[in-house]
Amino acid sequence: MDDPTATIDNPHKEGDIKPGALEEVESSDNTILHPPLLESTSQDELLSPFTVRNPPTGTYNTDAATPTTSTFATDENTCPICLNPSNDLVSGPCSHSLCVPCMEKVLNAEASEQRWPPQSAADIHLSAPTLGRCPICRTQMSLFQVRHSITSLPQYPPDFDYWKEDDDDDDNRKADGSQQDGKEEAPANGEDSASGGDSSDISAGSGPLSTLKASITSALTSVTTNNSSEKSKRSNPLKNSVYIPYRGRAGQFSFHWDWEKLQRNAKDDQLQHGKIKRPFINITEAIKKNPDKWRLEDGSIAPKIKFMEPDCHFHEASRTFHGTVLWPKRLNGSYEWDIILGFSKDYRFLSSGRIHMKRERTVLEKDTPATYSSEQRTLCQFPLDGHWTVSWANSQGVEKRSEIRVINSEFQQSGWSFFLNFDDPRHPFALWPRSKHRQWVEEGVDLSKEPMGPKPGEKIRWKTSDPRFPELVWTRQTVGPVPTPKVTLFGMGQDKYLYQRLHAKTDGSIPKYNGNSVFGNVFTKRLYIGSSSYHFLSPTNCFISYRHPACRDLPPLDDGSPLPTRVDFHNVEFHDEQRRLTATIEWEEDFGTSWNDNVRWKLDMYFDSEYMVILKGGIQCEWCQERRARPRPPRPPPRHRPPPVPVYVPPTPEEQEERPVEEPNRNEEWIMSGYGHDQVYVNAAALERYRSPSFDVSSGDANTRGRYGEGGPATEDEPESPTIDFKSIAQVQASRLKREGATKRSIDFLMYLFQIAGENDNANPIDYLVHS
Repeated sequence: MDDPTATIDNPHKEGDIKPGALEEVESSDNTILHPPLLESTSQDELLSPFTVRNPPTGTYNTDAATPTTSTFATDENTCPICLNPSNDLVSGPCSHSLCVPCMEKVLNAEASEQRWPPQSAADIHLSAPTLGRCPICRTQMSLFQVRHSITSLPQYPPDFDYWKEDDDDDDNRKADGSQQDGKEEAPANGEDSASGGDSSDISAGSGPLSTLKASITSALTSVTTNNSSEKSKRSNPLKNSVYIPYRGRAGQFSFHWDWEKLQRNAKDDQLQHGKIKRPFINITEAIKKNPDKWRLEDGSIAPKIKFMEPDCHFHEASRTFHGTVLWPKRLNGSYEWDIILGFSKDYRFLSSGRIHMKRERTVLEKDTPATYSSEQRTLCQFPLDGHWTVSWANSQGVEKRSEIRVINSEFQQSGWSFFLNFDDPRHPFALWPRSKHRQWVEEGVDLSKEPMGPKPGEKIRWKTSDPRFPELVWTRQTVGPVPTPKVTLFGMGQDKYLYQRLHAKTDGSIPKYNGNSVFGNVFTKRLYIGSSSYHFLSPTNCFISYRHPACRDLPPLDDGSPLPTRVDFHNVEFHDEQRRLTATIEWEEDFGTSWNDNVRWKLDMYFDSEYMVILKGGIQCEWCQERRARPRPPRPPPRHRPPPVPVYVPPTPEEQEERPVEEPNRNEEWIMSGYGHDQVYVNAAALERYRSPSFDVSSGDANTRGRYGEGGPATEDEPESPTIDFKSIAQVQASRLKREGATKRSIDFLMYLFQIAGENDNANPIDYLVHS
């Protein structure tokens, strides 16, 4: 597993660049000099997409065959990923150069399609657009750290013009506690602060390399100036918008860009007269529901309105907003939230993004030994992570023991989460949740001498303010491993939170449930729409969707053309009494070719009484014998496949003689698969059926009882939405489907969805492709 915070050490020596050194280094083969990574660049700076730093410096030896620092030296100026020549190479903080299209694809810079495959569990904090790893050295990087390889100018400078504050608002920013000292502002019009804003130093001299540098610098400066002028004339697509949890309301941890409305309605003098023109988060309703969840480390409640830091910005190409929230005191162990929000094309949803809740201890390079590896330096930020044995004496003096595991400076005991604070390197402490008690280290820890904390086998003695447990002893068993950063993901899918724009219409994006007919429903075989999902919109509008990026793994059509994203049903017939639907897929008729030698599919499917799953049926394939005769590579048998369904056997010669002579048929047929076995489909709106406010609870149906509680669905005026009992719903549905003959695989798939919704009522485990 890759280290999620590992970086590649710079092997080059540190030095100061001499005036005119870039102009002196010219060669006949047009060697391109690539700026090296600064030795002083910290890991936090590498991860921050908001820090606009000066170009790196280095010493170049003009007498040597190669420079003493990192270079990009290829005769063809070839991108190492696509192997295409390019004179417009860009690089991240690791100094590896890629062409612009490859760099944008690595960092998902254009948001034209969903990133697939998704990031691994170790890189879950890099799943948001504009974040990724260098494909060569796996260094973490952001889109806004990318610079041109020759000029060192930012390729994607952050745009702060959308909510730029006036100069007279400095006092208000300080009053808000949002002013950060020591942050560098982005150079205007692409100027490079390292060169004093004078681009003539780069273009000075003569020769083809200097001419190329000068032309690129001039072009980039002109483009940056034009883009800045155009953006200043455009309106911000997020202005006056509010994004709330799906089916939620403002104040339930909502994101706001309507600061003008807040200023008009605010009662607080600071908000009314401060004129703070920045986005903010609103947790007013969330605090009312669960105040302990929003309690800061000092015992106070978090601010109901919290503005983003001044360096927040919006990147239009990727449709992403980037911001930072600094809490006055730690909130659930986190002092800073790094926020990236990705929006759908119509800006109705938050289709992607994440909040990185930073808990790590701030460690400078001088605080760690030079012999430490990158992994050890990362573990210094989490010095007590690992496996521990805890011992204490009860009221009778009997020693008790338990085992805990500290992950990301957090451990759990008796179902509660405890967060470690390392502000004092010799006396870390942890507050006890929902209690005024705390525990602090009395002896055994000195992070100034041992940055990684005690070694395995060593002990820590804790003191507590609870007289029942005056002393605790921790014995370390293991160190690490490097934890996965704590993040909250946005979008659709398991463990993600879906947000919608306030007052936006979502009827065309979220599948609806229709219990009276198959038409109006969408059935999916995976946890995302668009991967062989069936869309029964009307008797004349039924199709299979292959829109999801996961379908890239499917083979193309037999003539080499890509697999279409929509394949229509033909000859659709629905028998209401039997709840049976038959249809055909005409591959050769619609697309002029076959797919996997199939020229036609004949579908026959049966549905349950509430249209929650496809009970049974099958897909009968019509093969083209002419194409089937071609040599095909052997395919391994699929795993976990149920017993095969009956296969069509051609008649024997004796049987053919008894039959009347027919015209020769170039095709043969057999059943390829069966529904409920290797084709398991469930209704994509299975959860939305019970979450819909319009669902009739008073109908008296046994399947609808116990979902909302006493009062039925919540209205806009009610302070709290009722909780849906998905556990009871799952039991009722499982019993009904079993009586109707559903297979175990179909029932298990549906129960899995109810289980996820039962653990988190706001979960949306099925991805509806709202990013498109």
